[in-house]
Amino acid sequence: MSNQQPNDKEVQHSLRGLSLIDTIVGISIITIVFFGLFGAFKLSVELVYSTKAKISAVALLGERLEYIRSFAYDDVGTVGGIPPGNIEPLVQSTVNGVPYTVRTLVQYTDAPEDGLDDLDENGITADYKTVKVEVLWMIKESSRSTFAVTRIAPVGLETLAGGGTLRVNVFDALAVPVSQASVRVVNGEVSPSIDVTAFSNQNGVVSFPGAPEATGYEVYVSKEGYSTAQTYAASTENPNPSPSPVSVAEGDTTTVSFAIDQLGSLHVTTEEPPGEGSFNDSFLSENSLSATSSVHAIGGALVLEDVLGVYALSGSARSLPIAPDNLVSWDEVVIDSTSPTDTSVTTHLYYLTGGAYVLVPDSDLPNNSTGLPNGVTDISLLNPLTYATLQLEATFSSDGVATPQVDEWETSYRAGPTPLPNIDFTIFGTKTIGTTAGGAPIYKFDDAFTTSAEGEWLGEDMEWDVYSLFPEGGLYDVVELCPRTVTILPATLTSVVATLLPNTAHSLRVVVESDSLPVTGASVSIQSGALQGAETTSACGQVYFGGLTGATYSVSVTANGFQDHLEDIVVAGDTVVVVPLISN
Repeated sequence: MSNQQPNDKEVQHSLRGLSLIDTIVGISIITIVFFGLFGAFKLSVELVYSTKAKISAVALLGERLEYIRSFAYDDVGTVGGIPPGNIEPLVQSTVNGVPYTVRTLVQYTDAPEDGLDDLDENGITADYKTVKVEVLWMIKESSRSTFAVTRIAPVGLETLAGGGTLRVNVFDALAVPVSQASVRVVNGEVSPSIDVTAFSNQNGVVSFPGAPEATGYEVYVSKEGYSTAQTYAASTENPNPSPSPVSVAEGDTTTVSFAIDQLGSLHVTTEEPPGEGSFNDSFLSENSLSATSSVHAIGGALVLEDVLGVYALSGSARSLPIAPDNLVSWDEVVIDSTSPTDTSVTTHLYYLTGGAYVLVPDSDLPNNSTGLPNGVTDISLLNPLTYATLQLEATFSSDGVATPQVDEWETSYRAGPTPLPNIDFTIFGTKTIGTTAGGAPIYKFDDAFTTSAEGEWLGEDMEWDVYSLFPEGGLYDVVELCPRTVTILPATLTSVVATLLPNTAHSLRVVVESDSLPVTGASVSIQSGALQGAETTSACGQVYFGGLTGATYSVSVTANGFQDHLEDIVVAGDTVVVVPLISN
């Protein structure tokens, strides 16, 4: 066995490979360690910076509190606040390059020791003053804050000399107190002017003891995600506001209440009512045929193929699929055909099921298997859900000398509703904020909107209320508004469908209800002289009569389980009448 030693070149090559790997590993380790140290250093710098910023904020907080404590009790108050004073509510300051906002709020506090609110022993709820100082600043786009609260008591007995108390109650739609509602009080008629904001307690109450005796206190109430409420100053547009600004008398308590609640949404759809439609082919071309066999459309008729004067002995043709959108019901099939001697043509109706067209069974359409008769066939009993898509087929036979022919076929139906796009409409609620000089109500919500190309509109952030909806421009009559009463509840989406038709000079919409619920299937007839009409109420309990003349109409309403109703209605313009039926 030989003991061979590596030569010098092999040793040098091996050493060079090991040195490169060692170098790469070493650099990687150094890089990881460096980035770790750099991150730790950066974090420590940020921590020191943040700590220094907070120390400065605490120092500003202490300085502000000491500054406030230097005031006499009667002078402790903010500019524009209640109680009023000479302390600025917002002060900007910069320390070590960091900008700070120092916010001060001063409020009277009712101590429980001598009774709260109306049970206070001496009737003065301003027992002492509570001062809250808050310092706000930003670190790396992150907001920071710190605060301190102190109380300042009077030297002697508490007093409200020169002022009274403004008390604000906030509740929701069910009269449940709303806590943490923002209550802003503004009065520009006193000097210095007042502009102060506080938040309601768990009882939905905010009290402002020490409010200077004055008129013209404006109150604004709000909360994130809620409706708003306020007082309204008199103006040219609203000369008789309600509620109007309130007054505070010395030594008295003025109480005002406001209702706010979570906002709801309203989805409006505008559409045309179901109408008559039809599929018709008079065979001027073969564009309305899906398949043919030895059959052609020639000269406005469907005939067998003619080859050098000899007609095909048999053939067939099928129509395009008949599938109306929003199908309500089928109506009729009309066939116009002729069959010379020794020829015949039979027509059948097929329907789409499971991806294939199948003959409509005789149980649903009598004699369909043998061929529908020439003329009119009633297909109104076909269920539109089962028979959503139909197809006509004609089967021809001939002796070669003559050809039968189909001159026309038609399938009629009732379909809809169809979306009405870009409809302008107004909507207003029942809540008012005052009246005009003539006494007309000024609604809190009264605005105009337009539906989309799909005939829809979504109104978000809507206050709970009962709303009315009307198309604008006089272009359309409301055939049906379903539901009739558009009620938006807190935190609820309400949908309403407005069915419209082109405007007529005089129309009548009759709404039939019992205990405020719609009565479906009621028979409504109207008559004025020779003019008369009859309709059956829809699922929303409504019928519409358009194209009337301005006159007095006798309106008769009958429905199973209810007493008959008869009354005279004066129709002038677009008239709506609600008929309340009484159960038998």
